[in-house]
Amino acid sequence: MAASLFISSSRLKPVKVFLFLVLIYLFFDQAIFFALNFQFKKITTGEQAGGNLRYALSQEVDHIFIGSSRMSNLLSPKIIKNLTNQTSYNAGVDGQFMVYANMFLYLYLEVYKHRPKSVVINIEPDYFFKDLSNEFDRLKTFYPFINHRPIYDMLTKNSFKNELKFSLSKAYRFNGKFLPILREIVNPKGEIGDGFQALLGSRNVPSRSGEISRGKSLSVKEDNLALIHSFIELARKYNIKVVLIYPPKFQYDLKETNFLEGQIWKLKKKYDNLVYVTIDARNFSEVFSNPNLFYDNEHLEVNGAVIYSGLFSHAIKQL
Repeated sequence: MAASLFISSSRLKPVKVFLFLVLIYLFFDQAIFFALNFQFKKITTGEQAGGNLRYALSQEVDHIFIGSSRMSNLLSPKIIKNLTNQTSYNAGVDGQFMVYANMFLYLYLEVYKHRPKSVVINIEPDYFFKDLSNEFDRLKTFYPFINHRPIYDMLTKNSFKNELKFSLSKAYRFNGKFLPILREIVNPKGEIGDGFQALLGSRNVPSRSGEISRGKSLSVKEDNLALIHSFIELARKYNIKVVLIYPPKFQYDLKETNFLEGQIWKLKKKYDNLVYVTIDARNFSEVFSNPNLFYDNEHLEVNGAVIYSGLFSHAIKQL
C-alpha cells in the first residue's frame, strides 16, 4: 500500500513540475506582452525605410499614398501641399503590394477612423498575378495588430505556423520590435516627416527609353484580384476615392501596360469611386524619356519625383 502511494506520488511530481513551468511561462509571456503593448501604443516604432507604420496610421490628411518603393520615391506631400493647399502622407514601403495595402487601409479607416478624400496607390501589372506567399512573409510589422480579426485572418491565411505562434504566445506579436521600442524610449524620434523617400543620382538606367517586349504570358489570379476588389470596396464604404497610378518606367513593356490598363477599365466599370491617372512618357514624352530624371529603370530620381508630384497636383485638385 505504502509502495503504491510512493509510486503514484513520484509519477505526479513531473506533472507538477510541468504545470509549474507552464504557469511561469504564461506569467512571463503576459508580463512581457503588457509591458511592450503599453509602450507600443505610446510611440512610433522605428520600422524599416519609410515604413513607420504607427506614425503613418496616425496621420490625418486629405490624401494618403500607399504602395511599394515606386510610391515612396514618387510623390512628395510637401510639393503637393504647396501647389494644392491639401495635406497628404506617403506611406509607401519597399517591397510591399496589395496584402500590405489592404491591411494598412483597414487599420487606417476602421481602427484609426480617418476619412481622407482619396487613397492613392501605385498599381502594377504583377499585382494581378504575382505569387503572394513572399509578401505574407514580410508582414511582421502588422503583428501587434492581430487583436483585430481581419488582420489576424490575413496573417494566418494558409499559415498554420503563424496561427500556432500567435496561439502559444501573446508576446510573440512583438517579435523583432523589442529593440526598436527600446531605442524609441531612450531616444524618441519625434516628428518623422511626410514619408517621401528621395532618391539621389542615377544608376543602372537603360541606354534608351521607350517600349520593350518581354513576351511574358499574363493572366489574372483570383486571389490577387480579390485583394484589389476588397481594397476598392473598403474605400467605397466611406465614399473615398481610390486613385490608381502606374508610375513611369524609363523602358516599359507595352504588353504589360496594355494588360494592366485592360484590367483597370474593367474595374472602373464596376466602381464609381475609382480614378486612373496617367502620367508617363506616353503623354509627357520630353520629361519621362530623360534618363537624368530616373534613379533606375523603375524609380524616379528626386528631380523626376519633383516634376511628377507637380503634375499629379493637377489631378489632386480635380478630386
